Amino acid sequence: MFKLVIALSLAAIFCECSPIRKDLLSRRRRACRELLASSLALSLVLPGDSSAVAELADDAVYARYCQQFQPFKRLFNDIKSKCDDDDLLEALEKKTAEGDIICTLEGKEAILAYNSAECVTNDVKSQEVENLQNACFEDYALEIAVALNATLQNGKRQEPIDFPNYEEQLSNCVITRTTEKCGEEFGRILRLFSRIEA
Repeated sequence: MFKLVIALSLAAIFCECSPIRKDLLSRRRRACRELLASSLALSLVLPGDSSAVAELADDAVYARYCQQFQPFKRLFNDIKSKCDDDDLLEALEKKTAEGDIICTLEGKEAILAYNSAECVTNDVKSQEVENLQNACFEDYALEIAVALNATLQNGKRQEPIDFPNYEEQLSNCVITRTTEKCGEEFGRILRLFSRIEA
């Protein structure tokens, strides 16, 4: 009898119509909304966005960003386990990694170096770098397509695709080709920022 009562109690908690379940889901949605609102208020952007990196070169913008980042990071760490939106959590993990890098002396120096680099300030070189990087993305897309085709035989998937390996190859391609074009210092900056995606 005791097991039946426990089973019925658990069923009531996890039943979609249960007030307890609805309250739990409501709290999880609130946690997700709070995290999203906090990240939007911080206006976190990945350093791959050159206009954002240009803004962060301004001392006042940089100071404001890093001041706002610490409360966001604390909030994220405090309530991330209460949010069940995996896509949102993954994006916010990257935002947290971004701030962890940007709000360091190394990050500040990288932002300043990036903004003064000829491959950013010279339109011709900037376009050449963009073309080199686009070639890496085209190679990546082709390799993924070939891998997908190879794993699908007779309508059945044979082996899982090692996406992290392909993503690492893409990152290495972008960093290597850009470093060849723009120099080792610029490559160091890209390697620093690529840690955000790791």
